[in-house]
Amino acid sequence: MGKTNSTVAQAFLPVFLLVFSSALSARLKTGLDILVDQDFAPIAGKRVGVIANDNSRTWDHRSIITLLAASTKVKLAAIFAPEHGLAVNAQAGASIPSAKDGATGAPVFSLHEHGVNRPTPAMLKNLDALVYDLQEVGARFWTYTTTLGLMLEAAAAQKIPIYVLDRPNPINGVAVEGALLDPAHFSIIGYGRRPIRHGMTSGELAQLFNGENKIGADLHVIKMKVGGGACGWTRRGSSGSPLHRTSEILPKLFCTPAHACSKTQPYRSGEARIRRLKSSVRRGSRVWK
Repeated sequence: MGKTNSTVAQAFLPVFLLVFSSALSARLKTGLDILVDQDFAPIAGKRVGVIANDNSRTWDHRSIITLLAASTKVKLAAIFAPEHGLAVNAQAGASIPSAKDGATGAPVFSLHEHGVNRPTPAMLKNLDALVYDLQEVGARFWTYTTTLGLMLEAAAAQKIPIYVLDRPNPINGVAVEGALLDPAHFSIIGYGRRPIRHGMTSGELAQLFNGENKIGADLHVIKMKVGGGACGWTRRGSSGSPLHRTSEILPKLFCTPAHACSKTQPYRSGEARIRRLKSSVRRGSRVWK
């Protein structure tokens, strides 16, 4: 019996290895995974400020902060923490004080402290580059996308290049729903004229903000890849990449569609317009009027 089992195992081993290797090759690589694969070549020799939290990790759960601090190619000079804090354990809207990271010694500047939601020139002093790596959830009122827009503005003002490490939109990059935001109501929970469910990734949003708002930042998007090919956005269920807790109010992936639909009945106003925008972002042109 043992010999028979051994023979069966040997027969199926090549099949298992083929399936396993195919799954690995098809695994999505986020912008952070690509940057690590490149050994930080795009930002080599630079003093870097990173916009990140505990969710900013590689596919095998390594923190971007730990990786930057350990690298001999770059210097981690500052950390910028968004809403919910670096540890992603603060409640929505809570004021988070600036501090020092105990593990790396780098200063942690809060971007959500007593109404302050953008970096000051002093915080950006002596930085050669900014790196943004925060998980998108697909909803307009997600404050991390506002942080993205404000960091683009700050980078442009101080003439600092900014690298956005793309990550998948967890509720897919296909569906677009909800009304466009009226400019009169722009706020920390609504940056840019977008529908509630915008169907974009962080990298696409960065290109949209930079172009449509005429920010003029020196923007570099490190795109995702699937199976060796560039990936502009992720369709439903195709990423294969783990999603960590994005905040105290969104602890699991299944919460994100409810978050996107919680403030409105989904409807199609402005959908054709945003689809043209998504297409123009990928082509490098502008169609917003």
